[in-house]
Amino acid sequence: LWMICSHLTDGYATAAVVIGSRLFGAGRKRELINLSRALVGVGVVTGALFSAILIAGESGIPNLYTRDEATKSALLSSGVWRVLVNAQPVNAACFVYDGFIYATHSFEYIREVMASGVGLVFLPALFFANRPTASLRGIWTAKLALNVWRVFWLAARVHVWLPTQELERVLEPDSSSEEDDGNYDED
Repeated sequence: LWMICSHLTDGYATAAVVIGSRLFGAGRKRELINLSRALVGVGVVTGALFSAILIAGESGIPNLYTRDEATKSALLSSGVWRVLVNAQPVNAACFVYDGFIYATHSFEYIREVMASGVGLVFLPALFFANRPTASLRGIWTAKLALNVWRVFWLAARVHVWLPTQELERVLEPDSSSEEDDGNYDED
């Protein structure tokens, strides 16, 4: 269930990579920033819709995955379901921002965000969320905490750092093709 929303929002992330890379390489910063706002917004709305679906389908959706009553009871009564519901908009934003990080070639940055997030957020959250005993809820809570960390720092990269950068055009139009018309739908 955690990943269902991911598969749909990965389409937005792919658009961020493909279109964002072209805009970044062409030095078209303003269009890249506008694209980021639009795709992140659509991603978060998609995540919120998935949260609403999970809330509305709380009594029926687990039946699609298991017939075991103990498993369904553990999922619903342990708080795991609530973590899944709350995670959807955060995960959607995180995955879309990943696309923009790749589009801007910020690989070292994402490495540092992940490494620091695991050490400063995920592991402590995993430790404290699993007290007094380890639980699936504790594991998913730690994963959600890591994604909140990632969203914060990835959003900072896209919405705070990127607007201050002077982008150079690194992609030159192919001499055998027409001048870049900005239409990326057919490429």
